[in-house]
Amino acid sequence: MIPGHYSLWKKEKTYVNANGEEKKYAVLGVADSSMIAKCTLYDTSKLKVLQEGNSVMLLNVIVKDNNSLTLTTKSRISKVGDVKVSSERQKAAREIAFPPMSSEVPLKDIEKSPIKSMLSVRGQIVAEEITRTVSVKGRDTKVKSLTIKDDTGKCKVSLWRDLAASEIGIGQHVKISDVVVQTYNNEKSVSSTTRTIIEEVEAPRSTTVTSEIIAFNMEDSCDMSVVINDGELYPSYKVQSSIMAAYLNCNAEDLDDVLATKLPFQATFSIENGEIVNFE
Repeated sequence: MIPGHYSLWKKEKTYVNANGEEKKYAVLGVADSSMIAKCTLYDTSKLKVLQEGNSVMLLNVIVKDNNSLTLTTKSRISKVGDVKVSSERQKAAREIAFPPMSSEVPLKDIEKSPIKSMLSVRGQIVAEEITRTVSVKGRDTKVKSLTIKDDTGKCKVSLWRDLAASEIGIGQHVKISDVVVQTYNNEKSVSSTTRTIIEEVEAPRSTTVTSEIIAFNMEDSCDMSVVINDGELYPSYKVQSSIMAAYLNCNAEDLDDVLATKLPFQATFSIENGEIVNFE
């Protein structure tokens, strides 16, 4: 390519080569007054020159059909005086190295999402499997599968490599960003990527659930708890006796007998902070 001066932003990553060896590379966003491009650097010895915000001259660079650039061991990189780049171009170049988080979708939408599409999900962990070691390109690689659930459905999530050791478990509410949709045996799931970040988040303040009530405990004259059949955790929720009595159209003092004859039964109800606040 023609020699050019660029301001740049970079993010280092790792990959596994054909020999099963883990190698480092960097993705850079570069910009000048005429272009904005993605640049991939495999010769990490050049990283010391390529500091974020630096202005550089690039020589002997491979230009691909999609106008992206590749820096090899034969490429020459030299620092130059400050290159003036507009704030809009700076933002666009930086987002090449640090892409914005993909859109968060309800779990029910994964089933209709295209294979290999990138998205983010949120839910409560309701199941997890033991971390396994599998062979990927001849290299032992750790993977852990878990299932998360929200108001709309469930989804299996595969966490690879370092993410397989994440300190998360059943009952926690998490947001998992930048996962990719995949399919196996006609069932869609999502898998972590090099961009994936896992965050523990607060439980939704209010959620509406339709489920089967299968058991109960009378705790005092005003409060009770019910057990829900979700097929996995069988969670227990508190509910005021007056709310349950109104739903079953009976007196509070008769709740014990009425529930014993009606269980199990399906119901739709709203939960706030672990307590049923109303029935629909």
